[in-house]
Amino acid sequence: MKGWLIWAYDITGDQYLRAATVLAQSIKATQKHNGLVAVVINQQMQLSQDQKNLFDHVIAIHTDYPKEIMSLGYELSPFQETISVEADCIVCTDLSHWWNELGQHDILFPGQVKDVRGQRIINSYYRRGFTKHGLADVWSGVFYWQKSRVASDVFKSSKALCEQWRDNIPFEWTENAANDEFFGAVMAHENYQHCIDSTGFLTFTHNRTHDQAQYLNNRDITASDLNIAGDGSVWIGPWRQTGILHYHQKHWVTAKVEEQIGAWNE
Repeated sequence: MKGWLIWAYDITGDQYLRAATVLAQSIKATQKHNGLVAVVINQQMQLSQDQKNLFDHVIAIHTDYPKEIMSLGYELSPFQETISVEADCIVCTDLSHWWNELGQHDILFPGQVKDVRGQRIINSYYRRGFTKHGLADVWSGVFYWQKSRVASDVFKSSKALCEQWRDNIPFEWTENAANDEFFGAVMAHENYQHCIDSTGFLTFTHNRTHDQAQYLNNRDITASDLNIAGDGSVWIGPWRQTGILHYHQKHWVTAKVEEQIGAWNE
């Protein structure tokens, strides 16, 4: 069984669950094959009946360390093959063709991501610390694994690092270490170099301010730049989005966006 695992664990409200609902609707509407969706939520969160009907699996848990939650992915996923995706994403086009290629790997992380123009981001602002501290340049906003010894070992190593770094992170960081850092540290080991896709096949649009310099002209991308057109296409400013858009700003999920993407399945 193949499917998508959405991370919507939240301790501050329901915004991630709202984002996950929009994401699940986009998956259901765009994928010709393997459109099953599981969602990880805070066990205190209440789902509406529509949400219960939308998600094929609801995984309600408690953790004291939400920044480390992806290290639990291997044990939480109900699927033999899993595409993991953060809640604040939209799947804009059919990616059914991914599965044949991904199935050749035990676990695979993107080694490169795109800006909103669809161009590869070189020397990302958000990876300066990775280079400095010897972490692999990987992205965990979207990644893949199948049940296997290699994938299990990666998650076990990440989980061990989570516990080790809680009180004694071995380098200075701008904020508490989170999923990208843990996986980046594990993937830096030479045994896992083949688990990083440097070809750009497995990738997504990384919509973070400092990686969009040519578009921004010294201004932030805001919710007003996101447009869901009547034909089902997704745009950031003048650029049509394909594949997975990681928009990053959970407050972008407005009632209008919920209505527009919800209509894709009608």
